[in-house]
Amino acid sequence: MTYAYVSHRHKFVLVVGGRCGSTLFKTWFMLLEGKDFRQSPPNSVHSAMISFTCDAPPKGYRRILVLRNPAARLLSFYKEWVVRKQINHECMGRAESFQSLVTKLEQRRDKLHDSHLQPQVPAFPVHYTIRLDLVSQQMPKLEEELGLSPTCLNWSHPRYASPHTVTLVPGKKGEACTWTGHEIWEHQAWPSLPQVLTPEIQATIRTIFEKDYQAWSSC
Repeated sequence: MTYAYVSHRHKFVLVVGGRCGSTLFKTWFMLLEGKDFRQSPPNSVHSAMISFTCDAPPKGYRRILVLRNPAARLLSFYKEWVVRKQINHECMGRAESFQSLVTKLEQRRDKLHDSHLQPQVPAFPVHYTIRLDLVSQQMPKLEEELGLSPTCLNWSHPRYASPHTVTLVPGKKGEACTWTGHEIWEHQAWPSLPQVLTPEIQATIRTIFEKDYQAWSSC
């Protein structure tokens, strides 16, 4: 399902899914509600947002969608939950390759309930679409247009401005490795999207998240 959060104080609805910068945008939302979670564990802001969940936007409220490149989002999910946390999800084993994840997702997409794997675009139309890779340009303009007080969040942080760079974690650097399962973490390097996005994988992801790609290409 697509999660939507309503701010009655500011009369808007925020739609943001897992692996779409949700911790950042939920922190922003709660700052506007007068609660600061910037120094709290990430799970605390996610728990606090539950009380703001809504099934449908109230009439007259502005609707904001946070949208991430579907392929980048899926790769982010793979790196975080399969490689780093080594969690057995409903669609994969612990040592799946990215290609295997995409194939299984295509086969079982109608049976998956994990919010990280759900389409980003909601059933209702939105007024504003914020692309995660353009957040540093779009969010200050949105705050100004909606008359929202600046929240002192650093929208230009490189983590959000450059989502596709190769990130090296502490340890061995620059070592050649094969980009599958445990080997990515073991060799201490993340692959970037261009390294794993073959034409076949890209076509499959486009089929799975067709509406997300349509929204992405139009904004």
